Amino acid sequence: MKGKVWTIAVATLMLLTAMSLMVGCNNKVAFNQEADMGIFTQATQTIKNVNSFRIVGNMDMSIGMSGAGSDLPLEMSIPVEEEIEQSDGSFQMKAVVGISGGLGNAGLAGGDGGDGGNVTMYLIDDRLYYETQGKWYYSQYSTPLTAMGGGNNQLVTPKSIIQMMENADSVEIVEETDSQVRYHLVLGDKYYQNALDEFSKIMPDYPVEQYQGLIEGMKYELEVTVDRASEQVVHLQVIMTGDNLEYMQGIKMSMRVKGEFDFSDYGKGFAIQLPEEARNAEYLDTSSYNPF
Repeated sequence: MKGKVWTIAVATLMLLTAMSLMVGCNNKVAFNQEADMGIFTQATQTIKNVNSFRIVGNMDMSIGMSGAGSDLPLEMSIPVEEEIEQSDGSFQMKAVVGISGGLGNAGLAGGDGGDGGNVTMYLIDDRLYYETQGKWYYSQYSTPLTAMGGGNNQLVTPKSIIQMMENADSVEIVEETDSQVRYHLVLGDKYYQNALDEFSKIMPDYPVEQYQGLIEGMKYELEVTVDRASEQVVHLQVIMTGDNLEYMQGIKMSMRVKGEFDFSDYGKGFAIQLPEEARNAEYLDTSSYNPF
């Protein structure tokens, strides 16, 4: 039973992160400070319009639970490097994603010391291609659970960045220098309700309603650093926290997700091409994947 509970907990954490990174809402942004918001707006437009850029970063995830017969923590770290190209509605991304960590002293399968290894993926428009056990597969990336079914990765795409920057409940300047402006963004209950609604449209048979209280109890914050001269995002921090949340009957959960991402190489072409061996990839339907 304990193992099943932890499996569900891991799946829930991945679900929450996928929803946060891939689903937006339509509420208006409340600017708490007027100075330099033009730079913030222009940085958002740059993400929309630039033909290429690079993201390098890491996402750390942790879960603590009580009432499941054990208080062992789950810790995961997911390094990611992405090359992104986009133009005239076409989108291509090459991503190298890793995973390490484990439950207590038990590491993840697939490597020494809890190292799960790296996976190279290609996101071409709405298709995610990846290799596993020497064979190539692809899935539709419109499904948030693709990230769970296709290698336990959480990709940061231009669409997700724009949604977070445009749909925050509030934006506030927290630091200004001659070269940079750092903004603090908060996404609130309305964001999560819209995320739940959108997720339910994508996967109508998924039991999201069971976890509505858990999702609404999370706090989601961003910090966006913009270069003044270029009006480009140079750093993004994502923090999602929740403490003493009612998870399942008799079980409380605390979780923390922190992502740190650096942006560079704006306008540099990467000539991303799907490997020849991936062109005959087998379709893997993840739309009905349900770890619960």
